[in-house]
Amino acid sequence: MHSSKTREILLSQQLFTVKVSKPKSKKAKPGVVDFKAELRDAFTIICYDKDKSYTELDWTMCPDGKCPISGTCRFGSAKYKQLDTLIANTKLANIKAMKQLKALVASTKKRK
Repeated sequence: MHSSKTREILLSQQLFTVKVSKPKSKKAKPGVVDFKAELRDAFTIICYDKDKSYTELDWTMCPDGKCPISGTCRFGSAKYKQLDTLIANTKLANIKAMKQLKALVASTKKRK
């Protein structure tokens, strides 16, 4: 078990939605949107704290195509602090994307 907080960065490729748009078909049902997905580089951050572990950031597309370097870092290190910023920025970006998606879906429900 870990005696202090440690973060582990894992890398992978995942299928992500990269574009969401109003359907081109005039026969599309209200509330339906078109999705485009692509395979992209991704990372996740796992935190180990004493005798437990938890996911701090679920699988996320690498920002600007640049993933953090895989491996581990301890609490208080420069890399750990960089991950704090990355986690916060990623969570804010996800909130913004969800608001945009909800607005797009709502706009398709208003179609006549």
